[in-house]
Amino acid sequence: MANISQIAQMLNLSPSTVSRAIKKPHLVSPKTRKKVLALADETGYLEDHDLQEKRKYIGILVPTISNSYFSSLVNIIQKYAYANDLIPVIAATDEQIAIEKNILQQWATLNISGILAIPTHRNYNDLLPLLNNKPLILIDRDLENSPFDCVCTNNVIGLDLAYKHLKENGHNKIAFITGSHYVNPFLDQLKIIEKYGNSIQTIEINAISCEELYLGAFEAFNQILAIDKSKRPTAIIAACDSITSGLLYAINQKNLKIYEDISLISYGDIDWMSFYTPSITTIRKSKRQISQKAISLLIDRINGENKDGPKHFYINPNLRIRNSVKKL
Repeated sequence: MANISQIAQMLNLSPSTVSRAIKKPHLVSPKTRKKVLALADETGYLEDHDLQEKRKYIGILVPTISNSYFSSLVNIIQKYAYANDLIPVIAATDEQIAIEKNILQQWATLNISGILAIPTHRNYNDLLPLLNNKPLILIDRDLENSPFDCVCTNNVIGLDLAYKHLKENGHNKIAFITGSHYVNPFLDQLKIIEKYGNSIQTIEINAISCEELYLGAFEAFNQILAIDKSKRPTAIIAACDSITSGLLYAINQKNLKIYEDISLISYGDIDWMSFYTPSITTIRKSKRQISQKAISLLIDRINGENKDGPKHFYINPNLRIRNSVKKL
C-alpha cells in the first residue's frame, strides 16, 4: 500500500499537490485530480484513507505521565475510550505553557474529535482559536470564567475533611505544605486554606514538577523543625502525593517517626500509602468517577447530543483514615 509521498514520486508531483487532489480538489486541475485518484485507488491508498477518516481520535493532555495519579487517570480514560470506539492520543505538557500551546496547535491539524485536558495554562480562552471548535473537557483543574465543561475534585470538601479530622484528634497547630501558586490546583487550595485563618500555617514550595516538589518538601520540613517546639505544628497536610513522599523521606532522615513525632495527612492517595508503616491517612480523589464523567461528557459533545452551555461537576473525595494521625 502506497503513501502520499510514494504516490507523489510515481506521478512526479509534490506530496502537497497529491494531498490537495484528495482532500481539497478545488485547489488542483481536474486532470491532476483524475490521475492522482486513479493511482491512489490502484495502490489501495484511498481505501486506507477512508478508514482513517472514519476513525475518531481524542486527545488526552496531562502535565506528566510519571505521576501515578495522572497515569491512573490516563489508564482509566483509555479503557472507556476504547470501549466507545475512540482512539486516544496522549501528550504531556510538563507544566509548561509553551509545550501545551504547541501540542494544541499540532492537534488542531489532526483528525482529533475532542480533547480531555488537565490544563497548565490558566486562561484557555486565549487558546480557543487553536481548538478549531473541537469540544474540550477540563479534568481535575477548573479555570475561572471557563467556557468549557469541567470535571474536578471538590477541594473544599477534601480540605475540610482533612482539617476536621486533625482537629477532632486534638491538633490545633497544623501546617499545610503546598506547591507553587502558579499551578492551578495549588492556587485553589491556597484560597480555600485562607478561610481557616491562623489555625493553619502555610508553607509554599516554589516548585512545579514532581521532582521539585519532592525535594522542596524536605526543605519545608526543615522550616517546621526550626520553629520553637512550643509553637511547632503537630500535624501536616501535604497538598499532593509528591510532597507526601518528600516529607516521609525528610522525617526518616531526621530519625523521627510518623504518628509518634508528627501526624500527617496526604491530599492524594496512591497504592503504597496503605502499605507504608504506619499507613498514611489520605484524602482520596475518585479517579474512576472523574474519568468516567469526563469522557461521557466528551462523547456527548462530539456526537452533538449536548449543546447546552458549559457544565461543571465537582466529585467529592473521601477521607481514608489509617494510622498516621495521633490523638493528642
